Amino acid sequence: MAKSTKYIEKMTTLGTASSDIYSRRDPIYPALRITAPRNPCYPLYPVLLTDVTRRDGNWIKHRNYSNLALELILEGEVKYSCGKRQSVATSGTLFVIVPHSNVRIENNRTGMPRRKLALLISGNAAGLLCEMLGFEEDQLIQLKESARIENLMRRIGEYMRNPDTLREASVLCYDLLTLLSSENKYSGPDVPQDMQQLRNFLQQHFSEEITLADIALRTGVSKETLRRRFHRYFSTTPAEYINILRMEHAQHLLRKTRLPIKEISFRCGFSSPLYFASSFRKRFGCNPSGYRYPKTEKG
Repeated sequence: MAKSTKYIEKMTTLGTASSDIYSRRDPIYPALRITAPRNPCYPLYPVLLTDVTRRDGNWIKHRNYSNLALELILEGEVKYSCGKRQSVATSGTLFVIVPHSNVRIENNRTGMPRRKLALLISGNAAGLLCEMLGFEEDQLIQLKESARIENLMRRIGEYMRNPDTLREASVLCYDLLTLLSSENKYSGPDVPQDMQQLRNFLQQHFSEEITLADIALRTGVSKETLRRRFHRYFSTTPAEYINILRMEHAQHLLRKTRLPIKEISFRCGFSSPLYFASSFRKRFGCNPSGYRYPKTEKG
């Protein structure tokens, strides 16, 4: 009987069993591999950054993958198979693998190597953040600013090298996902002018008290029509989008200022500090003060 060309490496991450199956036919050529210590003090943190070239015939299959993976294609063509769905990623595109998914990754063209920059992100906020930013399933993003995305991923890698700068790496992970969400929205159907104007209005007035009825009146459509159209072009509801803008502004104020949390809650449009703290904890897995002054693990 011929020997199997496959092996299964089982691992447990964050309490979730997962397994990867690799082909053994071709070696890999890593140009970069940076591993960061797992740090549950942060609701979102990078685990691994690799810049790897794989030769013809090499493939990998993730089962119940426990991390969020961002794979930027630098060279060649890569085919991602998620059940019956298949996507071919080319140079300058990025494939998002959401937590707990099953996906097979392989070269799309025989005789061509594939090179990709891959970032693994973990933390108890990873899944929720994917949903809020529109990454509800594995998907391909046609990037407009691939060089900017690559630079940000490599900056995260540099911060991963030093345990004292893991907080900065965590913050950059939020920035990276927000930027990718923006790229993903623009890679969909063309956004009509009235929807662009509405998005710009919300970006300028998110800290004010705005209801769905107010927005519908401004656009001249019913609330249901507004909700449907907004979700079509931006992959979220108006209320969720306002909340995302408020949370991003809160992150900025917590990182860059020493304003009291009560003042930050009002500047971000929340009616009470308690509601602000509850919303912040629901999204990021920690309260605002814990985000501003994260605890460090004791060895």
